[in-house]
Amino acid sequence: MSVTQEQMKKLTQNLSKLHSGSQWVESGIHSTLDYIDTLSNVDTAWVKTTVSSVATKGHLREDKEIRDMSPSDLLACSPQKIISNQIALTNIMQ
Repeated sequence: MSVTQEQMKKLTQNLSKLHSGSQWVESGIHSTLDYIDTLSNVDTAWVKTTVSSVATKGHLREDKEIRDMSPSDLLACSPQKIISNQIALTNIMQ
């Protein structure tokens, strides 16, 4: 895949932190496009199409509703320090 000078100029103008006509930008883009060409020549006919890279289904725990917990029981579950029946956040309440 090759890029014309006009396409290169337009591309580099659209990149906010790069200067148009910069030698290293052009060589980097050309090497990237050459790599894409290489990848497009790889035979992938035997590769099964996927919609996800994870083949297994996620294992989630079942939610259980607990209605008999008091606010103090809920606060006791926190690993954070409790001050005046509130969870203390570091650098805010200490």
